[in-house]
Amino acid sequence: MASSRILWTEVARGLYRALQTDRLSTVATTAAQHRFARIATRIASIRLTEPVLRRAEGPYPLVVRSLDAIHLASAERWLITEFPDADPGRVSVWSLDTRMNQCAALLGFGAPLMEPKAH
Repeated sequence: MASSRILWTEVARGLYRALQTDRLSTVATTAAQHRFARIATRIASIRLTEPVLRRAEGPYPLVVRSLDAIHLASAERWLITEFPDADPGRVSVWSLDTRMNQCAALLGFGAPLMEPKAH
C-alpha cells in the first residue's frame, strides 16, 4: 500500500479543521491522530519529486483538482518506478470523490469506490 506524501498533510489538516469547527472534540481528534499514525506505518509514502509534480501539472482525461492530480501522478510514478511491467488495473485508487475515481479508472487504475453508472 502506498500514497502520495500529501495524504499525511490532508489527514492532519482535516482533523485540525474538524477540531476548529467543533465537528470533533479534542479527545476524538487525538484518537483519530493516533489511529492514522498506526495505519500510516503500513503505507509507503511516495515522495513529491519533480517528475511527480511535472506530471501533475499536465493534462488528465477529466478535470481534477490539484491535490487529486498530485495523487494520480504519484500513483503513476510509483507504478512506473516500482513495477514497470505491471498492469495499472492491479493498482487501486481509493477515493470518495466521484471525479477522482472516474479519472483513475480512465487512467487504467482500479477504483473500488467508484459508483456504478445509472442506466
